[in-house]
Order: sequence, then C-alpha cells, then structure tokens
Amino acid sequence: SSGTSHSTPATAGFGALIRQDFINRSLPAPSPAMTKAAIMASAAYMNGTGANDNLFSNNQGMGRVHMNNYFDAMTGP
Repeated sequence: SSGTSHSTPATAGFGALIRQDFINRSLPAPSPAMTKAAIMASAAYMNGTGANDNLFSNNQGMGRVHMNNYFDAMTGP
C-alpha cells in the first residue's frame, strides 16, 4: 500500500480538525467546499525523487497536507 491509500485517511482527519476548529471558534461549521479550500490553501510542496515540481502537477498533485500552515494562518486576526 502507498500513495492515496496512506494520504486519504490523513486528509480526512485534517478535514475533521478544520471543522472542529471552526466550531471551537464559535463559527458556523464550514461547508464541504470551505473545508476543501482550507486544505488546498494549506498544502505544502513535496520533495524527493520526481516531486520537485510546481503545484499542481502530475508529480506533486496538489501537494501534501500541512496542518501547521492552516493553524498558523488561523491564529491571526
């Protein structure tokens, strides 16, 4: 197993954390589109063999989930 078999559960868990973060901030629960946008906006570049490319590409896809990017952006005003 590799690739999406490993990344799908991590991304789904990240989506659940985003939803809970909105609720904890007394905001309405995000729509599925808002959750997707938050995940995509917090993506990070990958490195390694064949991955040093631009986001979106056949090698990178949309990048990798990077929770710190989301939570760093949400700590500001």
